[in-house]
Amino acid sequence: MTSSLLLPVASALLAALVVGGVTWQVLRGRVGKKDADHDALTGAANRRRLDGDIAARDGTSPTSVLMVELDQFAPLIDRHGSSTANSVLNKVAEALEGCVRGDDVMYRYEGAQFCILLDWCEEDTAHVVADRLRGAVAQMTVDVESELSISIGAACGPDHSIKRSMRRADDALFAAKSSGGGQVVVAPD
Repeated sequence: MTSSLLLPVASALLAALVVGGVTWQVLRGRVGKKDADHDALTGAANRRRLDGDIAARDGTSPTSVLMVELDQFAPLIDRHGSSTANSVLNKVAEALEGCVRGDDVMYRYEGAQFCILLDWCEEDTAHVVADRLRGAVAQMTVDVESELSISIGAACGPDHSIKRSMRRADDALFAAKSSGGGQVVVAPD
């Protein structure tokens, strides 16, 4: 083998060993829990973490659920491409994280949708938090020519019925989006 070919082959072999080593560490559980429980794009907790957090609850606290979705995300992708849309989504996630209370957790649920669990939170406080989230996104400036808005569905219930509250909040989110978006709808009891 000539020396001009030796360097690329050696580099490829080294890269394979590094990637293989990282893969092996993932399989052996050596990658940090944060990597496994957080969304790579937004840094928010992910669905896996949400499922674990729900399972770990003791059922004693009132918990409000906010289902939050960036309005008009698909047209944003169509007009500006997925890279720009993902950058906008990441900035929205940062704005949302900056508005939640210290002990609350925001999860990337799917696509441009987030779920936020508000512990020890009744409906009136959940509505205040939701309005704060909506206002923060409405005030954002990003490098696209359209205004940003989010729709939010909210539901409150006891800790042991979070899955039910999530379904109710998701239905309320659908109602908010169906009514034009950019608003908060609280699910009826």
